[in-house]
Amino acid sequence: MSQTQRNQTRRTSGAMAKTISVAVTAHRQLPTNIGMKMNATYLKPTPSQRPSGYEAATGSSKTRSGFTLVEMLVVIAIIGILVGLTLPAIRGAMETARIGTVRAEITALVSAIDQYNQTHGDYPPDFTSNAVVTRHYNKLFPRMGAPDRGLLTDLISAGDMSQAEVLFWCLGGYSDDKQRPFTGPGGPLELTGSDATDLSNYRANQDRPNKLYDFKPGRLVTSDDSDIHPMYIIIEEGGPFVYFDSRTPTTIPTTVSVVPGTAWLALT
Repeated sequence: MSQTQRNQTRRTSGAMAKTISVAVTAHRQLPTNIGMKMNATYLKPTPSQRPSGYEAATGSSKTRSGFTLVEMLVVIAIIGILVGLTLPAIRGAMETARIGTVRAEITALVSAIDQYNQTHGDYPPDFTSNAVVTRHYNKLFPRMGAPDRGLLTDLISAGDMSQAEVLFWCLGGYSDDKQRPFTGPGGPLELTGSDATDLSNYRANQDRPNKLYDFKPGRLVTSDDSDIHPMYIIIEEGGPFVYFDSRTPTTIPTTVSVVPGTAWLALT
């Protein structure tokens, strides 16, 4: 190699070294955030640069929200089917509970009637026979005074006491006043007028301390405004409990379908 060629090689090598040194120096003087932006741009390609399947692979596709109309209709149909399946079961359970409640009340009323017999030595009459009623109260209250005896006669002759009203009259309790068992304190009749001999001047007394059964006030109803003797109904707006005494010539129904919703209590 000639001297001229060697000098040219040295000049080329020196220029390259200067270029490399300048490039390195320039790179060192670059701000750090520029390098970070460059790296971020490189690691996350633009949408035009993304290969097919990139969205599914990275999970960055936009999530859909809400239900479609078809999905809503399917849900409504399923709910309707479930309601249709459960309603009969619910109604059956409610009816079973209602029947159980009525049976429990009948058992409690029968127990109260037995207690009446133990207390007074006789079962209550159903007021369909004047002779049975008169004999019953003569036995219970031999010292009954004339005013109450006259009211009892009017009550029997007028036929105001029905077999559905007997339960509250008898099981509600009588007064401790043996001469006034009906009109005395705690008796079944409460005076509202001035004439104590007129039955229309009385109303049923619902606050009696000697009661044998706890009648619910909201279930004591009368057949009309002029009737002072309430019936005890099974449930609100239901039929009444009806009492029968085998000592009277009354035909006892064999089925409760005679009066829907009515419970028959037959003393046999």
